[in-house]
Amino acid sequence: MKISHPWSSALVESVKRLYPVFSSYQAEPSSIGICPNCISEHELEALFAKPLRILDAVTIYHFAIVAVATHGSVSDFKHFLPRVCELFPNELCDMDSPEFYLNKLRYSDWLGWPEEEMLAVRAFMLEWWRWTLTNYPPKLPVWDAICAIAQAEDDLLPYLEAWDSQCGNGWTALRQLVDFYHHDLIAHGRQNRLSMGSFWEERSRQEAQVCCWLLREETRRHIERAAHEYATKWHAEQEIAHILIHHDVWRNKQPS
Repeated sequence: MKISHPWSSALVESVKRLYPVFSSYQAEPSSIGICPNCISEHELEALFAKPLRILDAVTIYHFAIVAVATHGSVSDFKHFLPRVCELFPNELCDMDSPEFYLNKLRYSDWLGWPEEEMLAVRAFMLEWWRWTLTNYPPKLPVWDAICAIAQAEDDLLPYLEAWDSQCGNGWTALRQLVDFYHHDLIAHGRQNRLSMGSFWEERSRQEAQVCCWLLREETRRHIERAAHEYATKWHAEQEIAHILIHHDVWRNKQPS
């Protein structure tokens, strides 16, 4: 069962900000077009049948999942982007992998957009990330969240710094760090070296940033704090002990 959490006020405000920032862009049905395998005539009509702010997730999904890469212009994408972001944390992430939505930003060269637009999108992603870290069990595991962000961002350090900060200020981000190691790194069988998987194949710089962050001494101290303060409460003594062993193995095997 998917878990729903109330949004933080900062996440709400970041979504509200997107609408005026992108209000000058208008989408065109002729630019998006139809395709039997992607967007049908009925789905295209539904996309323009209601005002942007009340489009439902099912209607906008058909465009969001193929936007720019195969259908529509960057201007079309910008028109729908505020509603895509508004639906993204809950409904759209329930419908498909979050990586498939955020990689459309990269296809759109969003880091070259006007500064106000770029900063508004980044503010949304940062607040979505912080909101993800503050909830346990999370709406979306941090493995999926950071992987999705990596499809858009060239630099993950602000997101890793936010994780670092929240590990020091509460238990939810710390618990998600433990889960990240145990369920998404160790359990996938990468025993001899730290590796993030296939979604990172075209994002080697971002993968290196995450691996470096995970193998820092500071991150080990977060895990040690989890062992001392929470392991018994979480019934995770063996899991955390296993993580610490792997942390040492992976750190010794990383290229110098």
